[in-house]
Amino acid sequence: MWYGTFERGEVQRKVKAAKAPKDNSVGPKTSVKQIDKISETDQKEVTTEEVERILRCLKANYKICKGPVCLFEFVCHPTSFGQTIENLFHTAFLIKDGYVKIFLDDDKLPVIEPVRKVDKDNACSQQLYQKAISLNGQQWKDIMKIYGLKNRPEPMIDTRETARKKAAQKAAEAKKKHAHTQDNAQNHNGAGPSKKKK
Repeated sequence: MWYGTFERGEVQRKVKAAKAPKDNSVGPKTSVKQIDKISETDQKEVTTEEVERILRCLKANYKICKGPVCLFEFVCHPTSFGQTIENLFHTAFLIKDGYVKIFLDDDKLPVIEPVRKVDKDNACSQQLYQKAISLNGQQWKDIMKIYGLKNRPEPMIDTRETARKKAAQKAAEAKKKHAHTQDNAQNHNGAGPSKKKK
């Protein structure tokens, strides 16, 4: 059954006008820069450095808190979900290798603490927790709200960039202090500060 008319006839094809070639003489040509792949060894070294830095942060916070540290307060970055995931990733290595342990405190909340002596048996028992650590964006937002972490001035774990800046600043201060100590020693010994000739 047909509705409407159907007339046979010639099919007219649309002819597209040929495009003029583009004029590329506007500026210098840009070339694709080939980035060398990061070697597997370099990547492992970076991960190892980060894991060691996370362990140092945990030990420092453990001393400040005088005991186990709330897992969420430790790994959660107040403004960056991505940094939080990175912190969890590196913390998982510490758990797997038996350098830290996670357990529930009296309020049934997860806490983390460094282990005095690495215990491979402890590492095996902690693998359950390593597999259970996962976090999505909504859970992160909920944790930030429940624990009031959005308003804290600094995270327990700095970003790599912030950690590098702090280390460089600390090194510069140590160098300045060392130079000042040397000047004082020269003044004390009667040598006086060295004067430049004009």
